[in-house]
Amino acid sequence: MLIFAAISVFFASIVKGITAFGFNIIAASALLFVLSPKVIVPIITFLSALSSFYMLFSLWKYIEMRRIYPLMAGALLGIPVGVFGLVALPSEIIKILMGTAITTFALLFAIGYRREIKNETPALILLGMVSGILGGSTSLGGPPIILFLINQECEKITFRANLSLFYTLQSSIIFLGYIKGDLISAEILRYSFILCVPLVLGIYLGMKLVHKVEENLFRRIALTILLISGITAIYTGVRALL
Repeated sequence: MLIFAAISVFFASIVKGITAFGFNIIAASALLFVLSPKVIVPIITFLSALSSFYMLFSLWKYIEMRRIYPLMAGALLGIPVGVFGLVALPSEIIKILMGTAITTFALLFAIGYRREIKNETPALILLGMVSGILGGSTSLGGPPIILFLINQECEKITFRANLSLFYTLQSSIIFLGYIKGDLISAEILRYSFILCVPLVLGIYLGMKLVHKVEENLFRRIALTILLISGITAIYTGVRALL
């Protein structure tokens, strides 16, 4: 089981090193086969914060703080709701709803639908709040932000920088919420620290490969990951309910 978890984290980390996202989605989808959601969510959250912080060293100068501030303002409102939801609400229902939304928007963008948002600040606050709720309850808070940045045609390097800082801040706050809510067990800590090794190796390799990925290919990879994650979320949620 530990070997499977390490391999899953390693490959998910390579994807994140290239795109700055996808780790939570891929790792969570794989780990659901061997661990319970209550254990997976805190582990993925911790590893997400660590990997994003590692990536920031090479991306810091490309960050757009004008987008980060409203995103974090919204996230701070949504995170407590999400952390409470991890304890009180059936994660299966959240996964099904989230998966449906992600799949719908990913398909729309894949066929070329796009509507530029002129006044970004209100949209970013709302997206940050939704992301905070989803991140706190399922560790999958990235898709709303990813879809927004794709919609706004954010450049690859800026895309990766913004996501890295947002993930670092949001995941750190969420993990602190788990600690305060007594959701961190010895099993979670053991897995988290062991999986740091494949995490760092995968991120390092992915960041070496990123320069070989063209802008259009980068966007196709992003949409493909979102589509897979949406379908996976629906499938795992429905399967758990049956």
